[in-house]
Amino acid sequence: MVHKIHKYLLRIQGVFAQCYSIFIIGGSATLIVGAACLLALSQTAWGVSIALILLASATLSHYLHYCRFSSLLGGLTLLTTLISLVTQLVTADYSSLITFASSQDVSNSPLANLASLTVLGAGSISFLINERISPLKSLPLTRGFLACWPLIYGATGLYALILDLPPQYGFTHFFSIQYGDNLLMSLCGLILLIEHTPWQEYQEERVPAWVPPYFGLIMILVSLLGYMILEKKDYNFLKQTTQHTTQQLATEITRSLNAQRNALQRMADRWSEQKTIPKSAWLADANNLLKDFPNFQALEWMDQDYTIRWVVPLESNQKVVNFRVPPSNPAIFHLRRAFTQQSSVTTQVIPLVQGGEGFINYTPIFDQKNNFYGFIVGVFRVKSVIDSLLSNQSDYEGFAFKVIESGRIIYQTNYLEGYDQNAAIKISTNINEHSPWTIYGYPSFAISQKSHSLLPLTAFIAAICLSGFFTLCLSTLRRVYIESEKAQKANDKLTYEIEERQRIEEQFQEQTLQLDLFTNLVNLSRDALIIVDYNTRELMYYNNSTFTSLGYSEHEFMLALQHGNLVAKKMERIIQKAASSRRKLTSSIYQMEVIKKDGSALQVEVTTRAAILNHRKYLLVVVHDVTEHRELEKRLITLSTRDMLTGVYNRKHFESMLINEWERAARQAEPLALMIIDIDNFRFYNEAHGHQQGDICLKDVANILKRSITRSVDVLSRFEGQQFVALLPETDQCGAEEIARRIHNNLHDAHIHHPLSSIASFVTVSIGLSAGIPEPGSCSQDLVKFAQKALALAKKSGCNQTVSNEHVQPNLREIKGKKQ
Repeated sequence: MVHKIHKYLLRIQGVFAQCYSIFIIGGSATLIVGAACLLALSQTAWGVSIALILLASATLSHYLHYCRFSSLLGGLTLLTTLISLVTQLVTADYSSLITFASSQDVSNSPLANLASLTVLGAGSISFLINERISPLKSLPLTRGFLACWPLIYGATGLYALILDLPPQYGFTHFFSIQYGDNLLMSLCGLILLIEHTPWQEYQEERVPAWVPPYFGLIMILVSLLGYMILEKKDYNFLKQTTQHTTQQLATEITRSLNAQRNALQRMADRWSEQKTIPKSAWLADANNLLKDFPNFQALEWMDQDYTIRWVVPLESNQKVVNFRVPPSNPAIFHLRRAFTQQSSVTTQVIPLVQGGEGFINYTPIFDQKNNFYGFIVGVFRVKSVIDSLLSNQSDYEGFAFKVIESGRIIYQTNYLEGYDQNAAIKISTNINEHSPWTIYGYPSFAISQKSHSLLPLTAFIAAICLSGFFTLCLSTLRRVYIESEKAQKANDKLTYEIEERQRIEEQFQEQTLQLDLFTNLVNLSRDALIIVDYNTRELMYYNNSTFTSLGYSEHEFMLALQHGNLVAKKMERIIQKAASSRRKLTSSIYQMEVIKKDGSALQVEVTTRAAILNHRKYLLVVVHDVTEHRELEKRLITLSTRDMLTGVYNRKHFESMLINEWERAARQAEPLALMIIDIDNFRFYNEAHGHQQGDICLKDVANILKRSITRSVDVLSRFEGQQFVALLPETDQCGAEEIARRIHNNLHDAHIHHPLSSIASFVTVSIGLSAGIPEPGSCSQDLVKFAQKALALAKKSGCNQTVSNEHVQPNLREIKGKKQ
């Protein structure tokens, strides 16, 4: 495994060495062109773009061995970053970072510019250190640490952009929101790292010295990715909370308005039962409704001419008294629709006669003869409805809402400043069936800060500590490996001899253990294993099951073989049968019965095989007890054809017997009868006595049916639930009706108590009977279908009776077609 790792590391080092020139030249050119484009397009601060151009030019000059020019460019880079940093510190406005204004321009954040200039300054210092100080054998800590900052900063900004974190959430406001800035910064850091790494010095080493630092850098980048993912989870939790709150408000609005519309409909239903509508009674009813639902702006009664006659409350609604809706008013459409549909209709938000905006619910009043008595009108103000819901629930604290209908704002919280519009959630709800409301929910920045837990930062710090620990361990292991590799070469010969001796000893011990294991496993086997000399008939080996399965001890078994009793005779018979087999070197399997010590019989399966080993012929005999297998086969046959509860045949056996008896009756032109027996009111019996007593009742009914159907050729099966089916071969309709009468009489004599039966005080059955001789044009299922129809007729006629169907026309061709 270690040698494979070495091989891969050497390949990676070779790839780096081959791509080194292309990467330095291409990366530097990309940095220069990209930074110049960003500066021209004004997508980032001028100091950042100029510093990137200078740093890339310095790296390119260093690679081309223009040492003085590269040093000059590195100094200019550091000077540019310092001037830009001071300018940014003096001129930037940091008050907006505290207020979290939603209109803040995050594309040119002062914190992001400061962070970018800081990491570029670190990169320029790293470059100057590399330029002035002679290269060391390993990556210097200070130089490598400073060179990593641009790569880490740019990669973290890319993580934030890929994960779609908002620019003001957590620590994301320290990073640029432009893909170009982050890509160029990452490329700058990567170029510095590759340029600072002395690849040529480590070509002779299997594990180069740059592996641990680069491993640590990768771990840091992975830790940052994990940190950003946890930040994204916190932000998703904030959005889920906002969605839940907004959905709750939408649900509350819908529930509240539905409750008030239902109340208006109930009020209309009450007045529809009266031929006249007295004003005093209506006003009292309306006032009672207002006490239950104070969100109404007004409750009005409108007559057939669309004129508003009565209003509650009268205050602030005097303008609508005796107001007649003109034909040009949009409400006419909704009034006519409510009249046509004879159901309540809600309008979209419209200007109200009382002033302001709201929506109206028209509920028509019709009596049972479809006489029209006008409308009950419920007037709502959107602001009143939503404000009342928001004031009654503490769950909405810290959230702002905006409601839009048909692209128009119909409700909005007094102010949206101080709320995070990046985490806004949109929920649609259908209030009036034609103009849905869109509700926007905005969490406050206080809630946004509460959702930001310490888990991402804690996990990041722990990951950084683990990264440092693993990097240190990897570096230590590298040094230990280099030292141990030298000692390993000196001890290879001695180690080989020791391993060879140990291998021989282990092989000997393994063979001994395998022999012991084989002997123990053979003795633990339930099958008897016997090895016999083929020529002398001498018993060479037998395991414990040979005598324990027969009830003997080993001493008793040997005496029985010597005295020639039944055991000796059976053994001699087995040997003779194996020796006389025509297949001399193949297995022979047969079954026989042996007698145990207590005289009981034991069914066994004997497998014999002749084998030749070392020019000597042996006979291997394996005796397997199949007594339980025989009993299991019998039980499986019973389980596959019997119903477990009642003991009669199951439906699967009935269907197979139906096809067989149908074909036999068709061949011999004999009658065939079928009865479907259903227990009457069995569901009520279960309700009265419980399902356990119901199972007992099914067993009792099954026993009565077995006593009533006595022929061995008859097949009684449980059809489904409380239904049984009886197949009666060679039985015409008269014979079947006689059996049905016997069933009814036996149930009457058994008198199984049924207190909830609507037919009798005891359990009764209804029987559907069909009988006939199979003829062309019908199939076996027709017999079942006619019996089911007869059973349905018996149930419909009052139960506790037998109904037969005399028009059975079986068809054998369908059965034959299915078989083919």
